Amino acid sequence: MMVMTCVLMTAGSAAGEGPPAKTPSQSQHLLVYQNPNPQYHADFPSIARAEDDSLVVILRKCGSWAYEANFQRNIGTFFDADTEIIVIRSTDGGQTFEPIADNPVFAGLTCDPAIRRLAGGRLMACAIVGEAGPRSQRQQMKGVLHRHFPRFDTVITFEGVGVRFSEDNGLTWGEQTLAIPFAPESLYNMRKPVELADGTLMMPLAVGYPWRSRFVGIIRSWDRGLSWGDESYIAEDPQGRYRWVTGTDYWEPALGLQANGRLICVYVESRKDKSTGFHGQLLYSHSGDAGYTWTLPTPTGLQGSFPSLTTLRDGGYLLTFSSRYGSTGTVEAAFSSDGHTWERRLALRSEPDHTFYYPDQPVVTQPEIEAGSSRLGLDAGDVCMVHSSLSSFGWVAGGAEAVINALLTVVGPAGTVVVPTLCSRDWERRFEIWDIETSPSDVGRVTEVFRLRPDSLRSDHATHSVAAIGRLALPITEGHANAWGCPGRWGPAAFGHGSPWDKLYEYDALYIFLGVDFGVNTMGHYAQYQLVQQALAALPPHEREQAAAQVEDWQQPGVWPDYDFGAMEQPLAERGLVTHTEIGAATCRSIGTRVMVDNILKILRAQPDKWLRPDFLTWWRQDCCGQVV
Repeated sequence: MMVMTCVLMTAGSAAGEGPPAKTPSQSQHLLVYQNPNPQYHADFPSIARAEDDSLVVILRKCGSWAYEANFQRNIGTFFDADTEIIVIRSTDGGQTFEPIADNPVFAGLTCDPAIRRLAGGRLMACAIVGEAGPRSQRQQMKGVLHRHFPRFDTVITFEGVGVRFSEDNGLTWGEQTLAIPFAPESLYNMRKPVELADGTLMMPLAVGYPWRSRFVGIIRSWDRGLSWGDESYIAEDPQGRYRWVTGTDYWEPALGLQANGRLICVYVESRKDKSTGFHGQLLYSHSGDAGYTWTLPTPTGLQGSFPSLTTLRDGGYLLTFSSRYGSTGTVEAAFSSDGHTWERRLALRSEPDHTFYYPDQPVVTQPEIEAGSSRLGLDAGDVCMVHSSLSSFGWVAGGAEAVINALLTVVGPAGTVVVPTLCSRDWERRFEIWDIETSPSDVGRVTEVFRLRPDSLRSDHATHSVAAIGRLALPITEGHANAWGCPGRWGPAAFGHGSPWDKLYEYDALYIFLGVDFGVNTMGHYAQYQLVQQALAALPPHEREQAAAQVEDWQQPGVWPDYDFGAMEQPLAERGLVTHTEIGAATCRSIGTRVMVDNILKILRAQPDKWLRPDFLTWWRQDCCGQVV
């Protein structure tokens, strides 16, 4: 019996020869699906994160035909004449999965399902589809002959790749279209497609008959997956693909795409003489012209099969694959910053007398987030303010709670974690409908889960509240409604004296961005208030009131020192003030609050014409006599 497990990645060993280090104790293995009939197996999982942050898994649920072929007649085949390709979904970060009502997505003779989220949030599901029947009915069967099983009196044909799309996060699926590649060759493997910046879809395939050398290539679609064609070869036996005894097979292609449009394909090389066994050498090729030409096959230095490739936000790659050392089966991960040199091999799972098939992208775990937070400079006893994007990590085991618990673990009982719980809905009535207990945070899943925890305290402000957990949670959050200061876009209390933002500056909190950049830097508003406050403070009392009346206040027009928050990151980084690290697929940043605010003010004062709007500059120069400098 085969079951599918979702392997959750943790930190592990460095690069090295031979088997990777033992899987760390924090690794979790969650059973996400088991065939309802315990005699039959489920296999070929592929996973994607939908636009609503649910996890969507497509897999093959096998029937009696494969069971009899594999276990009763010892044929040893992955092909199944009565299979169902089904979709299961998780809305709790992968802890539990439920089948959708629209199952099966594909049925009959089908294998190698794959799923990918495309631009705009569409999900694309695809699988190799064909027919099976007695030899006497071969003339009536569609597709190219692939196998003949005399003991079953069964002929298998492959017609092509079935493709379906979902517009509602995998709950329902549109009509099937069919891709027929590399005719008259027979399909062997199909893996996840990729989408280019111009919307072109590219599907990697392995093609060839069992008695010929298999090759890998791609097919394309320019019409959102309705039709397919324009094949390109990636790798094939240079001595011809018709050699049986000594030929070279290339199969299981995994395709990756960089932001600059460059493609990489990782695939398996195996020998017809069986010298490589079931698991072959993992090779790669690159393409700089949208997949029309490829570099020659180059060894990665890794042995295994069933590779799955993820492009990381920094342009590097995460490669997961199956391998075997003696009788021990493993699921491994390797990393590459350039697609040429592969290192940092990790054992995601290792079991004696097991073989693992089709591992897909692993999930980020709490220990990884803890380690990454420490790399950002977070330490025991610290106060930190955290902006975050849960989906930027990839798939997080435990979801938002894992992120929160990781931060709390690092700072310990003497530290304090703060998150923004800003509210933006129903803006015109924002102060009227505000409720400190029930108004939801509008700035991400992590912040909403954080504010709902029983150990969380929230500040009292309708637009720019924060929530805090830890030793200083009460002094940071109390008194927000009574904060005071100069007028401002969100009223004097939002970022005034005695506000949580003012206290974060006082405590010099470590300001952390998890998977987001300085474009969401709420502390930048505190700097705006400080700029106005300091300009007004320099005026004589009789002039101060007149100048303040021209400043934008809550629902009152006026001048305001708007500037590009995202662009401000570059000069801060050039001054060596920003720390970067990667956690899963997320690029993360940190900076000290005081040094950030002080330097933002210095930059704005040094180059006001570059950063600030003309109406604010006019106010400053005429009404404040240039007091910004």
